[in-house]
Amino acid sequence: MIEQVIAQLMQHQLTLGSVESVTGGAFASQCVQIPGASSWFKGSLVTYQMTAKHEWLDIPLSLSSETGLVSETATALMLKNGLRKLGVEILVVSTGSAGPTAEMHSSVGDVYLGVANQTKSLIRSYFFTGNREAIRDQSVGAMIALLNEFLHTYY
Repeated sequence: MIEQVIAQLMQHQLTLGSVESVTGGAFASQCVQIPGASSWFKGSLVTYQMTAKHEWLDIPLSLSSETGLVSETATALMLKNGLRKLGVEILVVSTGSAGPTAEMHSSVGDVYLGVANQTKSLIRSYFFTGNREAIRDQSVGAMIALLNEFLHTYY
């Protein structure tokens, strides 16, 4: 499926970036393994801690206690501010709890993923099972699928 995503990005001359929390850069790593990725993949921010989300993405510190970092609100802010910070046409984001302990307001396995451009966004919640590695792997696979859906819907 990543091949379909790359074909769409290249056909429409779009740049892609990622802001990753639960996936810890695994999505970006998968992208840069592909020869020629520099023509469509601009870069990534791994914002694992709340302080990184606050300092790099201007996410309010109060969000952690209000709605939690594993939420539609957090995902929407990561998309909006990540697009601006990375200067890409398309951004994909991940936030979630891979365990062994859950984030506030969430359970282990709760994941939010999002894809956006300057005018449209798509945010979905997921519940994945397994250990940390399994949850992260499922999240990356779902990021690729969501990105593919976004590109086919809006381009």
